Amino acid sequence: MPYYHILLDVSCSFAPLKEKPCHAWLQAQIAHWIEENDTLQTNHRVGISFFADHIVKQLLFLPLASLPELIASFDEPRIGSSVIDALAKTLSYVDEGMDPMLEKKLIVVSDFEENASQYYDLNRLADMLHDFRRNRHWEYYAVGMQKSYADMLAKIGFDNLIF
Repeated sequence: MPYYHILLDVSCSFAPLKEKPCHAWLQAQIAHWIEENDTLQTNHRVGISFFADHIVKQLLFLPLASLPELIASFDEPRIGSSVIDALAKTLSYVDEGMDPMLEKKLIVVSDFEENASQYYDLNRLADMLHDFRRNRHWEYYAVGMQKSYADMLAKIGFDNLIF
């Protein structure tokens, strides 16, 4: 079974999350994983990171049933959006203790508005995404972005775009 990690934007530009179409998609995906665990006796492993102008919280290996409540608990938007830094730091943090051969999926739920990254730029992030895909079995999903970001996201390594 792969490991799924959700990187969730809690910045003002993406608020309120509950009103975004991607919120319904995310809730449906979590419900699907819970149902699979119950009916197929699978054991989906999941984690979540929240970001705005910095990583607000990172949790690994959570019970699936706790995700909806945890997501709902972050209903106060925060100023700034450092999606580039958040992507790079989350990948490094999550991957550090993982088996390189384990299939890993990063689901980024964000509008991909950027105004606060200080450590990484888009080129460095693209190199990292490609390297982690090629050598460490990562797959990337972008959920909730504006369609105008599709080409840029595909160029840096996202081939699963959900509008």
